[in-house]
Amino acid sequence: MEIRVYNADLDLLGIIENQTSLLWNRAYSETGSFEGHFPITKNNVNLLTIGNLLTIKDAADCGVIENIVVEEDYDIHEITVSGRFLTSYLDRRIVQGTLSFNGT
Repeated sequence: MEIRVYNADLDLLGIIENQTSLLWNRAYSETGSFEGHFPITKNNVNLLTIGNLLTIKDAADCGVIENIVVEEDYDIHEITVSGRFLTSYLDRRIVQGTLSFNGT
């Protein structure tokens, strides 16, 4: 599976094909989420940073990396990234002051 990584300006940073697992959870009435497990390599460390975007080839969804956990143990050497899909950007909106009009 080919995972493309973009920065916030939608510039292609690179492609990852060595993931150990990827959970891509679509949701009908709320924002979907994802979780990916990747081996620790120089390329993966450079590409998988908070705020970068992940897409799967031929998928309509795009995920925003919000959390990163690096696990290094005797037999585990992986990066776990998780986040939500782009519709989560709507949660970041700021509503400044409202006006109410009554009558004419």
